[in-house]
Amino acid sequence: MAIKPYTKIIENIEKHSNIFIFHHIRPDGDCLGAQQGLGFAILKRFPKKRVFFVGDNENIFSFLNFHFDNVNLIKDVFFENSLAITVDTADIKRIQNLDFFLNSNFKTRVKIDHHPDILESIYNEKWIDPTFSATSEMIGFLLKEENWEIDEEISQFIYLGILTDSGRFSFSSTSSRTFAVASFLLKANFNFTKLNWFLSKKSEEEVAFYAYVLANYKKKK
Repeated sequence: MAIKPYTKIIENIEKHSNIFIFHHIRPDGDCLGAQQGLGFAILKRFPKKRVFFVGDNENIFSFLNFHFDNVNLIKDVFFENSLAITVDTADIKRIQNLDFFLNSNFKTRVKIDHHPDILESIYNEKWIDPTFSATSEMIGFLLKEENWEIDEEISQFIYLGILTDSGRFSFSSTSSRTFAVASFLLKANFNFTKLNWFLSKKSEEEVAFYAYVLANYKKKK
């Protein structure tokens, strides 16, 4: 029987009591969706574990209920039997809170990413697969294949990551697997039309900019 590409990731989640999940600097929908979706899915499946969400959404997608932990308030005891996971971060230099990631006494470090692999020796395990449209799709695929229980919030976070990184299913990285994962997420009955509405919403400044461009458009002969 072929070994599933995420087997080592699950094994590490199972054997560590304290899990820290990191996203990249200048966050986007994929890194935030993957981080939040995976973290809350872990808590749902393993309620006795502690999951720490490291980072900040920097005021983007503020209509969603993101959770982040203050790293300065995390007690030393939580670094015992601890696992650090980076999501959607190809280059270690792009990890938000990099000093915390490098200098904390994590027992194990793993990486989940859909960008081409970069050889970085700090990680104990990696799940890298550029055939996925988004790291969030990878997380959703794992949850789907392993029959992990999900809810509206988990599904919404992961769907956000897939939707934004696939260009709303318009980029060439979109595959039948992408739609299969999206279909799995939609079974949780989150309000995807509301999510689309918020993503399509424009500020007054943006509308004014587009209006100016259109009003002053001139075609060269």
